[in-house]
Amino acid sequence: MPRDAIIRKANQIAANFAFRGEEQGARDAAAHIRLYWPPALRDELVALAESGSEELSPLARATAKVLAQR
Repeated sequence: MPRDAIIRKANQIAANFAFRGEEQGARDAAAHIRLYWPPALRDELVALAESGSEELSPLARATAKVLAQR
């Protein structure tokens, strides 16, 4: 999947959980991504966040940190 598509989808998912606050929203968005994204895409998202991609929303970056912890 192209980089911009991963960023767009991660930002959309994070936005859907933003009402729960940063900590809970990041955990819930990470749980959603674990359910529906293959491991390779999850790894790409984590790598994008670790590289400091400013295109990711703050909540999408927090979600990637949660994904990286497991």
